[in-house]
Amino acid sequence: MFCGPFWKQPGRPHNHSKRRATRRLRDGESHRMPRYYEPRREQLRATCRETLQVAGDHLQQLQQTAAARQGYKHSLATLPLLSARHCPNFPQPAKVRVINQDTLNAGISLMSQRAPAAAAASAPAPTSGALPAAPDPEVAVMIFGNRHCPGGGWRNGALAQEEAVCYRSSLALSLENAQYPLGRNEGVFSPYVLVVRQDMDRSDHRLIPGPPEYLPVVSAMTVCAIFKPEISTVPVAHGSSSSCGSRAQAEQSSRRPAQQQDIQSSPAGRQSPTPPPQRGWVGGGSRGGHSWGNSGSGGCGGGGEASDGRAESRTTGGVAPREKSIFALGRDRHYTMDKMRLALRMAAFHRKRSIVLGAFGCGVYANPPEDVAQCWLEVLREDEFRLTGNWWRDVCFAVYDPRGEGNYEVFKKVLHGHRV
Repeated sequence: MFCGPFWKQPGRPHNHSKRRATRRLRDGESHRMPRYYEPRREQLRATCRETLQVAGDHLQQLQQTAAARQGYKHSLATLPLLSARHCPNFPQPAKVRVINQDTLNAGISLMSQRAPAAAAASAPAPTSGALPAAPDPEVAVMIFGNRHCPGGGWRNGALAQEEAVCYRSSLALSLENAQYPLGRNEGVFSPYVLVVRQDMDRSDHRLIPGPPEYLPVVSAMTVCAIFKPEISTVPVAHGSSSSCGSRAQAEQSSRRPAQQQDIQSSPAGRQSPTPPPQRGWVGGGSRGGHSWGNSGSGGCGGGGEASDGRAESRTTGGVAPREKSIFALGRDRHYTMDKMRLALRMAAFHRKRSIVLGAFGCGVYANPPEDVAQCWLEVLREDEFRLTGNWWRDVCFAVYDPRGEGNYEVFKKVLHGHRV
């Protein structure tokens, strides 16, 4: 009679997959990829190695290796509120454009639209030293970073927004010199990012042809979104562009004292010009200089509806209300808006007049797209960026949605066409 473990009974097939998966996790891999993903991952690893080699050669030829390795770590504590005396004060506010492109393509498009200025910025200025001065790009793009690892998983074949930019450019060189991990309200500004590769949609990941002197150069601001925050689903009345469910309002109201205590006791809370937005408060106008309502589209806090749930109980023509996702915790929404303020301050502090933003954290980090878009609109309308002057010539949101999964349409509905 066989007395061994049941899984070693005669004739029973042995399954070693669990043992192999455990060994892989011990070796440092985050998860076991399906077999059909492995060729793709190996191809991206090879792309990473080629990018490092090609970018390094180009930078050495341009004598800009030191510039590409510069990364300035900023926080809300080190960057003061913007002042009107430093504002370029363009003749009119920038008109927000939402486009279905990836981040670098959107930045390059802005450069091509302003070809003379971009060419002048990219041309090295004469200096008395041995090295040419690094060009000062006018366009800055926002990178949705990983707070623990520079470049995310780009060396291991991962592919999200930050990794896609690293595969195409010298961005990783500046991030690796910054101090990681990044704090909750910290980011990295990279003044010189050389783009060497065409977009990642191409199966061959082709390099940009031509001499390195003609390659595009942008700046980048890397900020880390909240990873998979708690989400609530609330109904939205049919025909209403901005309303919140009474159940979510009640939950937020019950959390309000603890939330305020947490934020007031944190250093990040002291840097923010106003208390965090409370999802239970609905109405127009502004409070403390921040515009909460009258946005005209998307998110919570607009539309002037009463907060007693009457707006949610109505339907038009028997049509059931649609639902949307929002941040369940007010502090998560507040932290997200702080990160947005940090990105805008970094761009303004480094005198970037054309900026490319995006669907911050709405990919693998699973932040609620409609609420994130509304957060962007509220931050861009705050007194710090609105009353101190017109800071930007171009404000573009690059929301890459090749499969039509919804983020592009959501951001276009909330943000496109607004003057900020």
